[in-house]
Amino acid sequence: MAFLMGCGAKAPAASTTPSAAANADAATAVPEDAAAVAANGTGAADAACQADVRRQFDFWVGTWAVTNPKGVRVGTNRIESEQNGCVLTEHWTSARGQKGQSLNFYSAADKQWVQIWVDAAGGWLELRGGVDGDSMVLQGEYKNGDGSSYLLRGRWTPNADGSVRQFFESSQDGGTTWKPWFDGTYTRVETAVSKAQ
Repeated sequence: MAFLMGCGAKAPAASTTPSAAANADAATAVPEDAAAVAANGTGAADAACQADVRRQFDFWVGTWAVTNPKGVRVGTNRIESEQNGCVLTEHWTSARGQKGQSLNFYSAADKQWVQIWVDAAGGWLELRGGVDGDSMVLQGEYKNGDGSSYLLRGRWTPNADGSVRQFFESSQDGGTTWKPWFDGTYTRVETAVSKAQ
């Protein structure tokens, strides 16, 4: 429409009758309550996002240096709390520059934590689970960009010194047997810098 008018075509004449103007106003009007929700959210939604169950994974929030069991740095990870605390967003960068992101949230309908991961190699992952003792344990199927897939089970455990251990196992036989897949220690960036000085 804008393209045609820009080429010299005449725009349709606007109606000036009261009924047409009223109809136009009604069609474009935004209800006050809808505008308020869009701008500020609702009290009920805010309260839901502050529920204790949604705080179970907050120990992972922060900017982290990640090292393997030999102390070699394998990447950095930034975990942020968003949407009034209802979502944790992960921004991973490996030491080789590979990147990946995830959304982490508690599903009240399923009574489970969910992680949706997508990486720059075309792979994606959906993990589900919850708290097991002091750890967050999530399991699901990783699907590679080439179409292959396998099971992954991850365990995030906060340590007394403020670090976090992230330990993943993989299974190629549907969960009958599991092998270590990733073992990383998360140290907050400010802590890692101070230790190095």
